[in-house]
Amino acid sequence: MPRAEGLHRGASPLPLSCALAPRATSWHGGIVNIAEIVERLRARVANLSKATDTADVVPAQVYAPPSTEAVAAVERRLGVELPAPLRAVYQHVGDGGFGPAYGLLGLVDGAKNEDGLNAVGVYESFIEPDPDDPHWQWPTGLLPVVHLGCAMFFCVRCDTPDGDVVWFEPNAHVEGMPWDDTLFPLSMSILALLEQWLDGVDTLTMMEAAFDAKQEA
Repeated sequence: MPRAEGLHRGASPLPLSCALAPRATSWHGGIVNIAEIVERLRARVANLSKATDTADVVPAQVYAPPSTEAVAAVERRLGVELPAPLRAVYQHVGDGGFGPAYGLLGLVDGAKNEDGLNAVGVYESFIEPDPDDPHWQWPTGLLPVVHLGCAMFFCVRCDTPDGDVVWFEPNAHVEGMPWDDTLFPLSMSILALLEQWLDGVDTLTMMEAAFDAKQEA
């Protein structure tokens, strides 16, 4: 069962230099260009004080991008192929340490939470069964990527080509019931989420929209 976690970071900057061919990915609100978002992220994280929403409290560090071989090894370990937009963000911006709230967790190594776990580590801890809760069953391929604090994550569905985002919010879960009440689809891809963050939309607004949509469904 999840518990509240923080994110551990250092404070050294990362030089960013890599070309990325343009590609478009769609979401319910329009079209998002991968190359454009990558360039905007690079510009944003070049100033570490703006690399995450919490950089004024927890100094941010953007980690070096993982190699193609390292990402392939992660995919084999997870048993899933990462959506191309998510892979592009990691390989052309960095291995976590930037983005909404406490930022993206690392994929290969990179940014970790207070338990020393990156995104893969959190996923592997979540897919383990809970002997005290027969209802606990983490969806295969749902990768916790953005650490929101208070045990919450924006997760990426690796079974969708654009990397659809689902908000995991376990704090209001009713004990003894299925965990479906903790998963809130955001109706957007990971690139669309990062674009909204770059445009100044706060995470609370995204959460509220997802909550309202699920209530109305």
